[in-house]
Amino acid sequence: MSRNNNHAQTPLLELDHVTKSFAGLTALHRVSGKVMPGQIKAIIGPNGAGKTTLYNLITGIYEVTEGDIRFEGESLLGLKPNQIANLGITRTFQNIKLFDHMTVLENVLVGQHNRTHTGFVAAALRLPRSRQEEREAVERGMALLKMVGLADRAHDNATDLPFGLQRKLEIARALASRPKLLLLDEPAAGLNATESQELVDLIRRVRADGVTVMLVEHDMELVMDVADEVLVLDYGEVIADDIPEVVQNDENVITAYLGVE
Repeated sequence: MSRNNNHAQTPLLELDHVTKSFAGLTALHRVSGKVMPGQIKAIIGPNGAGKTTLYNLITGIYEVTEGDIRFEGESLLGLKPNQIANLGITRTFQNIKLFDHMTVLENVLVGQHNRTHTGFVAAALRLPRSRQEEREAVERGMALLKMVGLADRAHDNATDLPFGLQRKLEIARALASRPKLLLLDEPAAGLNATESQELVDLIRRVRADGVTVMLVEHDMELVMDVADEVLVLDYGEVIADDIPEVVQNDENVITAYLGVE
């Protein structure tokens, strides 16, 4: 997808002067921006800039102090995290949160829980509809594992995977809920150069599969390679929001990262 063909579309996600304060301390101040359908949008900034706080606001973990967050034109304010997830927003975490004592496939199946419809009684009695839904869930789970290169590890214990493969599994589990918007939080943390390039390829496959991606990441080479647009936060405020080529030459961005006057 071209980096400049989104202007005529309606934003998938809109941040409208979003402010978040904790006991008088302002973590985010009047942050505005948008994510277009089919876009890969990176959020970058020095440590403490407010990137994770922004994710926590979008996913309903924190409540917005002022401003609004809209998804497909509708406000997310007042919604619980599970309600926001059901609308089609899913995230991964900086610290991998896989389920111990579950296989790789079982971890992905858990990610589909909000897309299953069979009731407890039907599942307990193994009724035909329940068995069909179970088969479909396994088929989709295996398809996702194939997408991230883990199909041959489906029945291994998830925590036995090397770190880089655990990152891929967490993305597969997030995709299991069929999100419209996937929020990745430091997905390249702890990865070597080869694994980082594989991550870039995976993010592009996710987008090609129809999922819009937001990406909080410190690896600037990865960001500049994969992102369509980059929003830069510094001390809770937006200091740049443009295509990578413009952002990486922005004096305010250089100052924020290098600490120079």
